[in-house]
Parts: sequence; structure tokens; C-alpha cells
Amino acid sequence: MFIPTTPEELKKLGWDSLDVILVSGDTYIDSPYSGVALIGHQLIRAGYKTGIIAQPNTTNYIDIARLGVPRLFWGVTAGMVDSMVANTTALGKPRRMDDNTPGGLNNRRPNRATLVYTNLIRRWFKNTAPIVLGGIEASLRRLSHYDFWSNSLRRSVLLDSKADYLLYGMADKSILELAEILKMRGDARGIRGLCYLSPTVPKDYIELPSFEACELSKQKFIDMFNTFYANNDPITAKGLAQKSGSRYVIQNPPAMPLTTEEMDYVYSAPFENAVHPYYRAMGEVRAMDTIRNSIVTHRGCYGECNFCAIASHEGRHISWRSKESILKEAKQLSSRKDFRGIIHDLSGPTANMYGFDCEIKRQKGACKNRSCIYPEVCPSLKLTHLPHLELLRAVRDLPGVRKVFVGSGIRYDMVMADKLHGRAYVRELAGHHVSGQLKLAPEHSEPNVLACMRKPHSQALLDFKKAFELESEAHDLEQYLTYYLIAAHPGCTKEDMIQLQEFAASELKVMPEQVQIFTPTPSTYASLMYYTETDPFTGKKIFVEKTDTGKMQQKALITGWRGKKSRQVDEREARGTDRGDKRGDKRGDKRDRPKKRDGDEPRRETRIVRDDDGRFFMNRKPEGWVDKKSKDYKKKPKTSRAQSESRPYDPERKPRPTDGDGEKSPRPRKPFDPKRRPPHADDDKAQGARKPYDPKRKPPRADGDKPQGARKPYDPKRKPPRADGDKPQGTRKPYSQKRDPKDKRQSHSGDTKKEKTRTT
Repeated sequence: MFIPTTPEELKKLGWDSLDVILVSGDTYIDSPYSGVALIGHQLIRAGYKTGIIAQPNTTNYIDIARLGVPRLFWGVTAGMVDSMVANTTALGKPRRMDDNTPGGLNNRRPNRATLVYTNLIRRWFKNTAPIVLGGIEASLRRLSHYDFWSNSLRRSVLLDSKADYLLYGMADKSILELAEILKMRGDARGIRGLCYLSPTVPKDYIELPSFEACELSKQKFIDMFNTFYANNDPITAKGLAQKSGSRYVIQNPPAMPLTTEEMDYVYSAPFENAVHPYYRAMGEVRAMDTIRNSIVTHRGCYGECNFCAIASHEGRHISWRSKESILKEAKQLSSRKDFRGIIHDLSGPTANMYGFDCEIKRQKGACKNRSCIYPEVCPSLKLTHLPHLELLRAVRDLPGVRKVFVGSGIRYDMVMADKLHGRAYVRELAGHHVSGQLKLAPEHSEPNVLACMRKPHSQALLDFKKAFELESEAHDLEQYLTYYLIAAHPGCTKEDMIQLQEFAASELKVMPEQVQIFTPTPSTYASLMYYTETDPFTGKKIFVEKTDTGKMQQKALITGWRGKKSRQVDEREARGTDRGDKRGDKRGDKRDRPKKRDGDEPRRETRIVRDDDGRFFMNRKPEGWVDKKSKDYKKKPKTSRAQSESRPYDPERKPRPTDGDGEKSPRPRKPFDPKRRPPHADDDKAQGARKPYDPKRKPPRADGDKPQGARKPYDPKRKPPRADGDKPQGTRKPYSQKRDPKDKRQSHSGDTKKEKTRTT
């Protein structure tokens, strides 16, 4: 069933009012992939009357007030993505398209949607029910954080929005606890996974450096973030408190991860797997093309990549559904009329982490100062791909299911570390579960950059590539690997991008296209490096590219794109006059882009050359190259067509003599011959040449008809036009000195002067 979103639906259900109203920055898709739908169904199943208002109009009260006022609380979320990430690119330019908006145009989600929606409620509803923030935007901004779009530190979103509570993480359990406590009018401040404001620090809570101290000192901000990140584990974490102004932002320990039974219950809700009709009438939602025929298998990730926000939101524990629960959903999916027999994705954040478990981590929490799979896979981790293999085979064997694809990325290093089932997993993927391309995310190739990312060494990637190609060849399938790469990550220089391009060309045998410029998202270690320009693990300074021009150049070094303005900036940098503009370069000339080739024709080899001035060129600097825009360049004088015509081929002509080094000697100049006749002397007139003057030559068309536009000779007997007929409309009377002075059509002074001149 759909969660109600209009007054008409409330009447059909017999509800006079609602207990909870959820406000979302995404359109309402009734799917387990939608966080607001997932939470809404849990509240309804628990007995709370719940409605949804998706993407409300912020200029008036019509949308926000159509369901009335909730009895318990408002739930506000920006959507499945941080609103600033959804609305702007890595270069700060607005995004035109949005897959979670009807019609596809990005015109319904405001910047900093959490703040805007909360202020909208406060504006139109005074003394209303409590406002509770949730979703990924609230999770990542729950304490002091670096905001890339304002290039400054911002305090907790709880303070800026003036909301009452904030639930971070997935909030499946905490939202139900909060609703129950508010229903009983109790104290909700003890709920795990909740943030609130307080004038004092609770007992046994760790006090972080204040927001004002972090603003003044980057080292204080590093210390604050290290403590914050270390207390994200639900088993070992302690409560945190950070002062901002006269109040403290209190963060309770995270909520416990869901068990398999709890996961099965959450995903067994009666989802419609469709866009709500109210919003479907506004236009097509492109996100449905992917999630309509996909199934979630698990949550969480062991990776802890420094640029990824999953560790701070979903957590570092893996929670998975049972095989029976997934098969039940797959059967329901296959019974739909619009199902075509293909499941597009059967996975979670990382597909091959389904069923992984670490007994030590589950009982004692995450190990201090250690990562589960970086730089090597921990021996304590129960590494086996057998549960995912059995799941893929079982879903594939269901009646009505023709294909089951793994659309999400996989961790290739974990596959190669599984000595027992790793090769069988690759064989199964290559033979049955790849739709032509398999997504991998190596991100980079250089060890220093990979260390800043917390990603594995490139050797595991090469081993997986070799195994995948062998298995694809064994199944007689033409399949490829798609590589996701990041440019301008903290610690990455131009030289590192050149090495990455050479690695991709020589080892991966591709010219990558899936290259994105690094975007600093709140509450990640990569954003901390970007802001402080310091490695928080070693304390050493690192290079950080912060200009838009430099970021585009790093991307261009691997994709092959070279814009006109980018070359001009190279010249400024070579002269030491680059001002580090942050506006970004315009799109370059199309002639500077590599040509796309059709069919199976291989791509041309990409070469990166650097000249003496330090400028980088890709397929642009052949032998004898000259910069035509330089001041020293002299243009050749223009020659006539006759002079520029090439000589006809002469088979008896001797070749030019060469020097000892094999180069052609300069052509000897012929001595001056005063008797030498100019070219075309005996031939017909050369093109564009002028004939000599002939006094007897008649003018053109002297005896013929009058050429078009020529003037007839003067004839004194010729009558003026229409002399005997009526005066044509708009003609002027002939000049007369006896003109009536009362005539209104008298000429102006300028016309009078002309007439006098004509008369004389």
C-alpha cells in the first residue's frame, strides 16, 4: 500500500489526523530503496498514522499544510543524498538533472534542504509538534563539519535548523523508540542514535573541542574528528558532547545494528515498488529504471574508504537478510505484470560482502587503530563468498527469472583473498551475472594516493582482471571491466595522474571515461585532509588541489580532454602568474577533444608529453610543434593561388641532396634572370589577372540589351511616370513656387535647402 500523501487518501483510510508527517527532499517512491518509505512503513506497522509530503513548495504553505499538523512529531530529511551534493558539482556548478525528481529536472530540491524544510514548518506552524531530523544529510552534519560549498567550518545542523532532535544512522529502531516515548510524553534524551541540545554535559560523556576552538585551530579540528570517528562503533562508542556558543550538542552512542530477523521484518513491508500516483502525474522518475527490479541484500561496509560516507551513516558492521527473505521478494518481483525476467541488481553497498562476519567485531566492537580490509584483509574476518554464491544460484533458478545481475561494485581484493571460493565466485560472475560490464572502483594506482584513500594496492586489481578475462573467454562472452577513478583527491598531484594514465593504458588497456573530480563530503577523512592539508594519520603536510582549473587539468590528464582556457592557464602557471581562480574553466573547443571512433576500431594511443616550460600535452605535440599563440611566432606571408600551386609530378626530377645526418639540405636559390618571363605569359589570362587597357574596346553590352539595373540615357521628350494618369498613392507633388502657404505638407528646413540647391 501507498503511504498517504493527500487529504483524499486520509478520508479513504478514515483518518482525521496524523501522528507523524515525514517531509522528504526526494519524490515519494514506495520502495525499500527509499529511506522515507522504509521508515514510514515501519511507523504504520507499529500503529502510528503516518503521511508523507515529498518535495514541498517552499514559497507558500499549500504543500506543507495539506495534511494538517501531526500529533507526535515532524520527520524531516533531505533525501537519499546530501542536498548540496545532489544540487552542485565538484566545481560548484548547479546540476541540471535529478533522478529522484519527477520530470528529471533538478528544480524541486532546495540547497540545504534540511534547514529550508525545518524553517518552512516553523514559519507556518507556531508551537507545533517537535521536529526530528534524519537521513544522510543530518547524519553527516550532526557535529561540527567542514562544508566545501561555503569553504568553512559549520556548526551542527541541529543548531542551524532549530530542530528538537536528530536521529543519525539508519534509525529503524530509534524512530520507533522516539515515537513511543513522545506518545507517552516521556524523556527521549536517552535513546541510542539520537542527538539533542543541552546546557550541560551528561556524566561519562567525552567533551570534544568546541566549535569556536575548531574554527581557530585546524589541529583542534583534527583532534575533534579523530575522537568523533573512533566513537562510531555501536559496541565500544561513548557519548560525545561539543559546545557551540552557550549550549552543547549531545550525541548518544549509535544504535545497535539490525539482526537478520530484524532485517527480514523491515524489508517484508508491503511496498508497491512504484512512484506514488500524485507525483507520477508530474513526470517520469528516472531512478525507477534502476531500483524497480532490484533487491537489497545487506547493509554496511567493511571498507572504510576515506572519501566514503557509508562508515559514518550505515556503519562498519554488516547486517544481511536471510536467503528465504530474499527469495520471497524475488518471487513477488517475478509475479508482476511488468517484470521482464531480469533482476538488475542483487546486492548492497558492496555486493560481495553478503554473509561476511567477524565474531570479534560483533562481540567486542571494532579494533582500535585497525581496519578490517586495509591494507590487507584481516585474518579474523570470516572471508567466504559461498553465501553469496548460493544466493545468486537460488534466485537464478526461480521460475520466471532469466537473468540476475550484480549491478553494484565489488571488492576485488576480497575476492582474490578468498583462496577457497574466490575463483569460483569469479567464474560464477563472468558466466551468469554480468550484463556486459562489471563495475570496479580502484580509484587510483599510485601507492601514496591509495594510502590517502585507504584503498588496496593495484596488484589485486590486476590479478582479478586476469582471472575475469580468462573466465569470460572460457564462457565465450565478450565482457569488460568498468573502472571508477577519482581525480584531485587530497595527496594527488599532476604527476600522479600521469602515472595513473600510463597504468590504465599499459596495464588496464583502456582510456578511462568514468573519472570524477573529488567532492569533499561532510564527516569524512578525505574532507578533513582537504580542509587541513594534513594527513591526520601521520601529521605530515600533503598536497591538495583546490583550484577549479587544477582539478579540471587532473581529470583532463587521464580522459584526454583539453580545453582552450586550460591551455591558457598552463601558460600562466609557466610564467608564474596563475591567480588560482575557483570559477572553473569553460568548455573547450571541440577540435581539442579526442575523436570518438565507431565500431570495433581500437582507440588511438594516448601520449602525455611535457615541454620545457612545464606544460602538459596529450596527443598535441608532434615533431616540429610550434605555439602559434606565442609572441615569438611569426606568421608566413600570404601567397597567391598561382604561387601556391604545387608543381606537377616529374618522374625524372632528382631528389634534393641530403647532409651527412640524412636531413635534406636547403633548396638552392636560382640566380636572377632578367629575360625570364613571368608565369602564364603565353597562356590564357591567369586567374585574377587584369587585362591591358584597350581604347577600342566597347563597354560591356554596348549593342545588346540593357543590363539589369543599368540607367537609360536621358530623353528630354520622355514623359514622367503616370503623367496622364491618376496620381499614385504616396507620391510627392511637383515643386511649385506658387505653393499654397496653408498647405500642411510643407517641407522641412532640410528639404527646402535641397530644393533650392536643385533649382540653382
